[in-house]
Amino acid sequence: MGYMEKPKATLLAEAVDCSPPLVARIWNGPQYQKKEIKETRLLTPSQEEALLAKVLHIIDTTGFITAIEIRADASRIAGKNVGHSWHIGFLDRNDEAIGTIETDKREEARMKVSEEDVLYYESILEDETKNTPAELFVNADEVGYQQFADTRRRSIIVRKKDINKPLHNPVDRSETRVSIMQGAALSSDSLIPFVIVKKPLRIQEHLIAGTRDGIDAILVESEGTTMTGSLFCDWLHSDCVPFIDKQREKLGLDIRTPAVLQIDNCRSHLTADALQICALNNIKMITLPPNSTQFLQPLDLGIFGSFKQHLQTLRRHNTHDTTEKVINIAVS
Repeated sequence: MGYMEKPKATLLAEAVDCSPPLVARIWNGPQYQKKEIKETRLLTPSQEEALLAKVLHIIDTTGFITAIEIRADASRIAGKNVGHSWHIGFLDRNDEAIGTIETDKREEARMKVSEEDVLYYESILEDETKNTPAELFVNADEVGYQQFADTRRRSIIVRKKDINKPLHNPVDRSETRVSIMQGAALSSDSLIPFVIVKKPLRIQEHLIAGTRDGIDAILVESEGTTMTGSLFCDWLHSDCVPFIDKQREKLGLDIRTPAVLQIDNCRSHLTADALQICALNNIKMITLPPNSTQFLQPLDLGIFGSFKQHLQTLRRHNTHDTTEKVINIAVS
């Protein structure tokens, strides 16, 4: 008994009035096999093993590592950006050794700002700053530069055995600390960072580290790193007043045009000497209601939020650097 030969797909298609390619595909069956899933990992097994060893070493040394650090190391090894979510697969593949936990927030007391204070402040601000050019409206604030725990929750990566432990953002009290007084006008022109360093101030070593005094930053020394009344007057004399004078000159104005300095109501800002310096240079100092900086000061809301995040990002691997290197990183 003979077997019927398969008709050509075109003849069959004509017989059933259908698409020849469709008939051929159905008649002949699948002509391919499913390929093995493409390897999506960017590192070879040996490279990933070396990365895991480094991650565990950092964890054992500092207590934790962050996802962004793992991705940065992986990108260096791969020679290209591994992507924002690459660490998720890395964690899954090595879940017997490492895991992710959420750090606890520090407890803090947050004081509310009364609506009456805000409304009163707005009325004063409108009256006192009317017709003030943006170039002469200066916001200023001080930020401490140290890797202390902050108040936000964040994910950190630890050894698997530690994922159920209640951990706080790590604090190294021995770390070098500096304070930075920074200011900017509403026109986006910025003042030179005013950096307070605990004695002694070694200008030559700062220069070697890449920070030029009076150009990249104004460096001053003190017994501590907290802003005091005398240091604030130094900032007014060496930084704020010269900046406002240049802004007036740029606009073709003179000292008869008042400038505005918006700042918090820290006691060191309100000394008689500071008020006199402002008065002599026709600068209206307007202080914010208590505990309202984070709500009402544009510098704190915008520029300083980004600046503090920049500091935290840079500081992660520079905890025990010299003061000179710390300052160079801070003002970079």
